[in-house]
Amino acid sequence: MKKYTLLFLLFFTINFISTYSQSGTSKNISISESTKYIYCELVQQDVYRLDGVRTTIFLNFGSKSEYKNQTTESDFIKLQKDGMDALNYMSENGWEVAFKNSREAGSATIETIYLLRRKPLEEK
Repeated sequence: MKKYTLLFLLFFTINFISTYSQSGTSKNISISESTKYIYCELVQQDVYRLDGVRTTIFLNFGSKSEYKNQTTESDFIKLQKDGMDALNYMSENGWEVAFKNSREAGSATIETIYLLRRKPLEEK
């Protein structure tokens, strides 16, 4: 019986120590203004059909974006028929590719998502 009591106390002590050590205070680290970015997705959907490929390109700034030029850039991007033209346009406007992913979105559709970022424009 003493074995089980000792084992229980040992287990309880180890659990208590590990729980207590994990609940320490965390340091509040703020991100400097120079490293903050605005993000958006440039989505290119290529649908392969018998009569050729139909490409659709659009931007996703998120539902809570306050980026001022998003309407202008979105309208221009929708008119593009080539993903490289869209990427070149965004690059000329200060955006850089942070990540790219392609996936099959159906039997005849390939979707390529470019995660773009840029530093916010400084207000004067």
